[in-house]
Amino acid sequence: MAAHGMIWVPPGYSFGEPLFSLDEVRGGSGYGAGTFAGATGARQPTHTELEFAEHQVSTRCAAVQ
Repeated sequence: MAAHGMIWVPPGYSFGEPLFSLDEVRGGSGYGAGTFAGATGARQPTHTELEFAEHQVSTRCAAVQ
């Protein structure tokens, strides 16, 4: 969407320590939230991935206001 003129506000590394944890397989980076779907697409997002997505939304909303 950023290529279509949308303002992109990545969360950076403000999510903190869970972003750097190697305790579980998880998606997401300083560019934004993400998840791995697995070979069949059956894998569901982890609690950490969902928290990171919520954090990204809150940082984007704060930047827009």
